[in-house]
Amino acid sequence: VASFNGHLGCVTPLLDAQASPDIAYGGLGGTTPLHAACASGQSECVGALIAAGASFELVDEEDGATPLYTACENGSLDCALALLAAGANANVRAADDGTPLFAAAFNEHVALLEPLLLARASVDAQSVAGTALTISAAYGNVDAVRALLDAGADTSLLHDGQTPLEVAR
Repeated sequence: VASFNGHLGCVTPLLDAQASPDIAYGGLGGTTPLHAACASGQSECVGALIAAGASFELVDEEDGATPLYTACENGSLDCALALLAAGANANVRAADDGTPLFAAAFNEHVALLEPLLLARASVDAQSVAGTALTISAAYGNVDAVRALLDAGADTSLLHDGQTPLEVAR
């Protein structure tokens, strides 16, 4: 809870006292402190947790998401940048088969697309709801469509028998 609320003054001494940064809290959907900090954009807490050895590959119990996916879903740019700098995998999928790139596109967090793509996120990764381009086109997110096309997104990939252009109608 301290990491979700950004209480670095509490997080740091707890970590110094050898509190595990990877213990999942069932009351928050089985999230770890790193998930919680990413969900609420607490980048200083994310940095402290990473420095203390928190795993950025653990998935939460609620939706099978990594902390990077959670950061992208919630638009936590600084948290995502810290995780990517620490080596988080930009292509790990959540339980719904979505990637961090898809989560960022779906939630219209366009500022996250470039760093994810620079970290080698697969621009054409398919999820149960299509690709990041498909979902961006479906919701009329022009900036995301442009960014994904600039990154080489495949305009011919089908989702439910439709291309991104057909979905955008």
